[in-house]
Amino acid sequence: MDAEKARKRIKVVPAVLAAFVLLLLGGYIILCKNTDIVIHGDGQVYLEAGDEYLDEGYHVTLFGKEKKLEVLTEGKVDNEFPGTYVIEYRVRWNPFLKVEKTVEVRPNCDPVESGGYFVKGLILVNKNHHVRKDYAPGENRIALGALKEMQRAAKAEKLKLPVVDGFRSYETQEKLYRMWVELKGEQKAALYSAEPGHSEHQTGLAFDLGLADPVFADWPEGKWLEENAHKFGFIIRYPKGKEDVTGYAYEPWHVRYVGKTIAAEIYEKGLTLEEYLGEE
Repeated sequence: MDAEKARKRIKVVPAVLAAFVLLLLGGYIILCKNTDIVIHGDGQVYLEAGDEYLDEGYHVTLFGKEKKLEVLTEGKVDNEFPGTYVIEYRVRWNPFLKVEKTVEVRPNCDPVESGGYFVKGLILVNKNHHVRKDYAPGENRIALGALKEMQRAAKAEKLKLPVVDGFRSYETQEKLYRMWVELKGEQKAALYSAEPGHSEHQTGLAFDLGLADPVFADWPEGKWLEENAHKFGFIIRYPKGKEDVTGYAYEPWHVRYVGKTIAAEIYEKGLTLEEYLGEE
């Protein structure tokens, strides 16, 4: 009799265990289905290259009520480089729940409106590549902010970097180029002035600072600009000794905004923008 009871118990135990496991599994599935990650702000974010990305945060709800649960995030936004970045949010114990936020970092110049030539997300304007005649964006917001930051840093060292020239329209560039041709002739003018449509000033990303004269390189301000512009996202666009690459004479006063990461690489390697982009 005892042996028979024992056999019955042995048969009952697996059934009870199975029922218990099913109960746990059912409860787990119910928990998973009633858990949600709520992203604060928009699920699609648009930035201009150089804009700071700020994650507005998130919270987790369980059965509609906010709970303090651990959330894992994957993905990183590089705000210096145009592209589409995806940030993924997950709750560790819930494989069914995944929420994504898309961050699109756009170039500083609109590819369609400018009609420009883009490489690695940067617009390249030189003797070979131009922008549309009617492209008139004004001074770029990000570049202007970086310029003001750089001017404040220079001022802290008792140096002044006034803007001699910033955004320049197609029409203004046309008049300037004609003036150079009349003064120097077409061949020499090409070293000092861009043809209309081929000037970086029309992108709103370039500035002439201090004094538009080669002697500026010997001024304390010119030397400071040479050594520090990259820290604020700028490069000396037409450096000394690179005339055969850029097509222009040395201009220690002319800076172009490209972003801090790229500017640092160009500075450290002694490159022109054409060389960095592989377009020399």
